[in-house]
Amino acid sequence: MTLTEVMVSLLLSSLLTLALVSLFVSARRSSLQDEQLATLQEVGRYALSFLSRELEMVGFMGGFDQVEVIDNAALVSADQSTLTQDSCLALLLDGQAGVTHFNNVNEFGQETDHLGQSTGRSLPSDCNLGYRRLVKGSDVVVIRRVKDHSIQERGFSTDNLVPWAVYLSFSDLSGPAVMHRGSDLNAVTALQSRSPQRELETWEFAPQLIYLREQSDVLCTDQGAPPPELCRIRLKQSGYGLSPPQCLVDGVERINITFGIDNDRNGMVDQWADVPPTALAAPIRSAAVDLLVRSAVLEPHYSDPKIYLLGRDVYDPIQDGVACTEHHRRTSFHTAVETRNLWSLRP
Repeated sequence: MTLTEVMVSLLLSSLLTLALVSLFVSARRSSLQDEQLATLQEVGRYALSFLSRELEMVGFMGGFDQVEVIDNAALVSADQSTLTQDSCLALLLDGQAGVTHFNNVNEFGQETDHLGQSTGRSLPSDCNLGYRRLVKGSDVVVIRRVKDHSIQERGFSTDNLVPWAVYLSFSDLSGPAVMHRGSDLNAVTALQSRSPQRELETWEFAPQLIYLREQSDVLCTDQGAPPPELCRIRLKQSGYGLSPPQCLVDGVERINITFGIDNDRNGMVDQWADVPPTALAAPIRSAAVDLLVRSAVLEPHYSDPKIYLLGRDVYDPIQDGVACTEHHRRTSFHTAVETRNLWSLRP
């Protein structure tokens, strides 16, 4: 074999090797992209399903639709050592409001308008968010409702009440109604004495504060920006007060919620609002949820050129202020749900 033939053979071998390597890299990149897109779909569908279910049931009080007359004096008395007017616990235990919504919070939980200016509303300072910053520009929502089934469906006895759990008890749909701890049998006895039939409906109260937080104070590393976490705070399941944060899934980058308001009470949505009214005269008929989900893997050669419209908010990843976030893949999700609580449907 001559030198020329050897050189030609080496050249052909090199070209073939280069083609195989390029094919492998392309296949690997395509596989990674498909895997990320599948993960985004899974995360987005889970988060959308969770939020839709909670917003659909917002304000559900076991069929009791006169929420403005719920008596929580016994509950406040039992928790007076920790329950102050501006505490996080008081925020969750406000049984006369089905939902509290903070629009476009900053990293410290202060609500801002579409220009980034403070509105004066904020989360209570004692909310334990896990010592992490909130995701700037996302929404925070407090959803208050009872659990799906009454205590009576499982066989009711005051001995079966969990001492530290919060319950809503009422004699009939027109009242009276009392919110109380399971250990406060005096409240139950007093309510029974006021009921002609001495029969009660008792439901466990299960409010939760839902928010997004950053996983790390370092928002951009060589591996990319760690995706935010979708978390919630509930009442303690084995004691008094609030539970530590429970994070459900990571990858949700933005939550935007708008509410359909029936101002003239004709059963139709007249107005979409970022912050729902507190007056019962204008019930919430529906809620629209927009989510933006972000991948966890940094792709240096990929840049997200899209601008996302989430409700009435515009989000541009390139203008996010975190240089590496534009190199992550994103998918947006949207749905609208109709509220099914009697409070919002009351004529």
